[in-house]
Amino acid sequence: MVVAYAGGTAVGFGYAFPCDAAYWFGAGLVDQVPEGARTERLMGLCELTVRPPWQSQGIGTRLHVALLKAVNPRWSSLLALPSNHRGQDLYARLGYQYAGPYRNEPGGPEFDLLLLRVPAENASCDQYPGDRPGGGSRC
Repeated sequence: MVVAYAGGTAVGFGYAFPCDAAYWFGAGLVDQVPEGARTERLMGLCELTVRPPWQSQGIGTRLHVALLKAVNPRWSSLLALPSNHRGQDLYARLGYQYAGPYRNEPGGPEFDLLLLRVPAENASCDQYPGDRPGGGSRC
C-alpha cells in the first residue's frame, strides 16, 4: 500500500499485491490473457484513488510508480468500471490495455479487465510522459 499526503492529509492511495494468474483472472479468463501475464510476475492492482481536489496533478501516476517499484512485476492488471471515465483515462495514459470483460459472479456488474506489460526499466517516471493534461511528467 502507498499513500500520498498533502499538508499532513491523505489525498490518495494505492493497494496492489503480487498474485497468481489463476487466482487473479479466474478459470474463465486465464487462458485468454497473453502467455506472459500467466507465466511472469503479476501484480493485481486493487485500488488506486486520488481525492478530487488533488486529481490531474500526477499523484495517481506517482502512486502507480511506487506500487510498481514495491511489487516489481512484469505485468500489472486491474478491473475498472467502463463508466469510470477519469480512471479509464488514467489507466490508458499509464499504458493499460483492454483485455476483455470480467464478472466476479454471474449476473454481477461487468468490469473491464485491463493489462499492462511493465517495461524492463520498471516504474521509471520517464515511461509516463503524459501524466498531466497537456503532457509533461510530474514524477
